[in-house]
Amino acid sequence: MTVTMTCAHCGAHPEERAPAMAILMWTSSKQDGRESKFCPNCSRENLRSIESGIDEQYW
Repeated sequence: MTVTMTCAHCGAHPEERAPAMAILMWTSSKQDGRESKFCPNCSRENLRSIESGIDEQYW
């Protein structure tokens, strides 16, 4: 199974044969009708901004 995800903040991709748990650690956010995915590192660094709904351009 190939997963084609890119972090909307840093551009990272999950490892090609990433275990399912690693993929589940990614975060998704929906703003203005578009969905963005964030890698675990960016998710941890910007968790408060994601949860409060601050637009990602202000992170």
